[in-house]
Amino acid sequence: MTSEQEGRRPTLNQVGKLLLYDELLVKWTAKEPSRASLFKTVYVCVGRLQSETGWQMEELLHHLGCETEEEEFDEKLTPRRLAMCTEYMEWVEELLKGFDLRFDKRAALKGASQFYDAAGEDLSLVKGIMAEGKTPSFYLWLGEIGQGWKAATRCLDGPEGERARRIHESNPFLSETSPHVSPERLKMLASPQAAELLGLEMAERMRKHVSDCSRCGPYWAELAAQLELGFSGVLR
Repeated sequence: MTSEQEGRRPTLNQVGKLLLYDELLVKWTAKEPSRASLFKTVYVCVGRLQSETGWQMEELLHHLGCETEEEEFDEKLTPRRLAMCTEYMEWVEELLKGFDLRFDKRAALKGASQFYDAAGEDLSLVKGIMAEGKTPSFYLWLGEIGQGWKAATRCLDGPEGERARRIHESNPFLSETSPHVSPERLKMLASPQAAELLGLEMAERMRKHVSDCSRCGPYWAELAAQLELGFSGVLR
């Protein structure tokens, strides 16, 4: 890890302090007025994240990884470091666009923060893993948020990735034929309230997938057959 990467968490904390405490922001921008326009970008991004998640500022910052009470404010926070934090928050915001429900957006944000931390706060690395369009992003696309971030962590080198791979490989319930969609979410999809439980766009996305997927299709067909026979308890 480079010295710059080592400094990212403290930097993220400092940005959190600027977002929370107006007096610090005034003091920080007074030394260089051009900083105000740079700060506006992260401020607006965080405002959108608040709207998406429904969290108040302090709770949102906590879930993003800002520990705002741990240290003194560093007035040497540079525009470049501010831009790094802004890029991280914008990456998180982009991830949330694939989800309809606030509950899912919150879970995705928490997972993104934990993955970012596990990756040593290397934003280029986490962006690269999620942009490949393979297993991690595929699971997120299906709304399998926990599986998505576990798969992303397995892509990492080092202890975090090794541990995630070891846990995955030792799971006796997983195989190459295991469905992508969990039984719980299949039941939600089969419910008349699927759009409310999963979100309209997510439900449509999942329905198309289970209809076409050789791994999920048999489970979906079995569930549908049970429903036709009147085993409504499967949805409870």
